[in-house]
Amino acid sequence: MPDQIMDEAPALPHVSHTRLSTWLDCPKKYEYSYVLEAEEDGTSVPLVFGSAIHEAVAAFFEGLKAKAPLILDEVHAAFERAFADEVYVAETMGCPMEWGDTNFEETVEKGQKMLACFVDKVDRDLDVMHTEYAFDVKTAEGCVLKGFMDCVVRTGENSYKIIELKTAKRTYTQDRLLYDLQPTVYIAALREIVPEADKIEFEYWLLMKTKEPDLKILPVVRNAGDLQELKDTIRGYLLGISTGAFPRRRGWLCDYCGYAKACRASCDQPQSQQAADPC
Repeated sequence: MPDQIMDEAPALPHVSHTRLSTWLDCPKKYEYSYVLEAEEDGTSVPLVFGSAIHEAVAAFFEGLKAKAPLILDEVHAAFERAFADEVYVAETMGCPMEWGDTNFEETVEKGQKMLACFVDKVDRDLDVMHTEYAFDVKTAEGCVLKGFMDCVVRTGENSYKIIELKTAKRTYTQDRLLYDLQPTVYIAALREIVPEADKIEFEYWLLMKTKEPDLKILPVVRNAGDLQELKDTIRGYLLGISTGAFPRRRGWLCDYCGYAKACRASCDQPQSQQAADPC
């Protein structure tokens, strides 16, 4: 399985499942994030927490790949180091942590419990091929599909499984499993990278942020119709961003948006200015 299929990076639009999902959720948020590259209001604890958990899990998968699984203390150390580093960067870069009703020590303790559950439940016989696998493939829609797969394992001759780890307070709904773009993007990319593959599977591994942590494994199936819908979505996305029109899409997601303050402030203008540049 090659590391990548592109000989050189072309001057083509960059598409990822995160960009697609952000644009579909709210074009204005997409503009703030990817066009203006604006600073967010603050640093979300769940975002930093999830990133540190991912680093610890990646270290564990690397141990499986090397046939030398890490012990729990080593996984905990990887998590604590990653979490402390990201908190330090956030605080020193002027984008402070939004701790809310928690703090550093409580968050570290929660991560330790969740990782203990993960290490206890993971199959040590996984045939791990890649962790944090970067892909960069051309598409027929005239763009470059990019991203990182948490883990790719071999399940047989010419058979592969993509594992995507998430931290979550509740399990995913059936609608999310049916329509989420991430599995479709990753399966489409791996099909391009390994065209000889007979079978490509995808699983979400949900490490639950519940009182008693749990690891839920949720298989996701995609068919030819889903892959065609992804192509249609990419074409719509490319057309949408090319127009430079990024309307707001108000809704419950605004409560969790890192650009909410800037977005509201941009509409809070003198009436004369609003007449010239209405929201």
